Amino acid sequence: MTELIIWKNKEIDKMRRDVERLFDRMWMEFGSTLSSGVTTLGPSLDIFETDETVIVRVELPGVDPEDVQISVSDRTLRLSGEKKAETVRKNARFHHVERHFGSFSRTVQLPCPVEAEKIEATFRKGVLMIVMPKCMEKKKRGVKLKIT
Repeated sequence: MTELIIWKNKEIDKMRRDVERLFDRMWMEFGSTLSSGVTTLGPSLDIFETDETVIVRVELPGVDPEDVQISVSDRTLRLSGEKKAETVRKNARFHHVERHFGSFSRTVQLPCPVEAEKIEATFRKGVLMIVMPKCMEKKKRGVKLKIT
């Protein structure tokens, strides 16, 4: 009887992992749908840092740089914009559609405070790179005290 219970638990765990993978994949492919029916797409991004900067690279193929807005507040980066649909020929019949168009937005926490006035952004080959200098804490000068 214990073998049956162990087998059942293993099968339930496997099924749970399969369902989680299915939902993760659906979320990645379709984004989150708001109650208004508008789909919000979140572009893929990487965040990493050096000793002096925090760097964010965002994949935005097919997006014009003029259609992207970037804002930084405290330790939060907000990226939003729109990927505009291309004009389609009349009488065109689609056989397969995977590309998404419309508004997108991402808000991410930065690993440390940055100097918002010195942020630089470049856009090349569909990749937006945002370089943000870290706020350098003023080093406290040690004072040697004489004990009397």
